[in-house]
Amino acid sequence: MAVTLNGIAQGDITDRVADLLRAEGVEHTLVNLGEYRALGAHPTGRAWKVGIKDPHDAAALADKVDLTDRAIATSAVTGTVFDPHGRRHHLFDPAVGRPARGLTSASVIARNARDADACSTAMLATSEPLKLDHVASFGVEWAFAIDAAGTNRTWMARA
Repeated sequence: MAVTLNGIAQGDITDRVADLLRAEGVEHTLVNLGEYRALGAHPTGRAWKVGIKDPHDAAALADKVDLTDRAIATSAVTGTVFDPHGRRHHLFDPAVGRPARGLTSASVIARNARDADACSTAMLATSEPLKLDHVASFGVEWAFAIDAAGTNRTWMARA
């Protein structure tokens, strides 16, 4: 038995640290406490670059995103596995009480890390028709998911 800060807590802590830094006058930084939150742009003026790990290849990136005054969170079934084949993992589908199936990872860009974290976790634990509802209800700007076959899918792109 173990307790982790995965889920909304990790994003919330990231936001709290970012807010403390901003209150102290920090205008350009990238906070990474398991989820990312960018304050402003990179000091050179460009956006912060964040890679999204490929859940099917630990040495590869599935995508890269630019962040300026936004947050990104990624949830993946490969984060904590309980069997060598990855069939039993830490993200449960509440409808059936077993590990969620279908997606292996979901990444979300939102205004804050808490909302991005909550939405990326929810995307893995719900059926596909509900994913768009979750994306819209959290005010998410961009959502990217990878299914068990390794197919990349974008549900919502930045306007």
